[in-house]
Amino acid sequence: MDAFTGATNHGYYGSAKVIAPVGKAELESGLTISHNQHEFLYDDKWNAFEGDRALSLTQLTIPLMLRLPLLKRHFPDAECRLKIGFVGQYNFVNLSGAGTLPDFSIDNFSSGMAMGFSALPWQLKNGAKLGLEMELYRGSRIYTDFYNQADFDMPGSAYGRFGFVFQPAGKFSQSERNLK
Repeated sequence: MDAFTGATNHGYYGSAKVIAPVGKAELESGLTISHNQHEFLYDDKWNAFEGDRALSLTQLTIPLMLRLPLLKRHFPDAECRLKIGFVGQYNFVNLSGAGTLPDFSIDNFSSGMAMGFSALPWQLKNGAKLGLEMELYRGSRIYTDFYNQADFDMPGSAYGRFGFVFQPAGKFSQSERNLK
């Protein structure tokens, strides 16, 4: 049996993004709000830690992503993009726990690199588009305790997310920009 185990429950997120053309690529930024729950279980009689700690984590995320066109020759209307860039986060953490638990610290700011893919293959009659996106992120440490120390290689923030995209019709939509 491990002295320490941790689990992250599925969460949710929502975002609003702005995309600006930069040559043949695009620059994406905006604001994402995400929330999830974490549970840490301690069963370490040797170090006298026994109990559980629950973290409720809400994050405000500001991405700065470069979006590169993919498969344009084969699927010109699908607007497929490879996304790569930097993510900065402000972390709101609510903690509760029971038992004899190790001391801890929380870093309210975290940051790291992200990579993703988006595609908008469906166009509605009004010109709006629907699509899918996925993103992977690996960043700096948020939570530090006896089992997650600063000199350990692994403990850092990370996410993998999958979502739906709705792009309203309008003068800034990609489809109209392609027509000019």
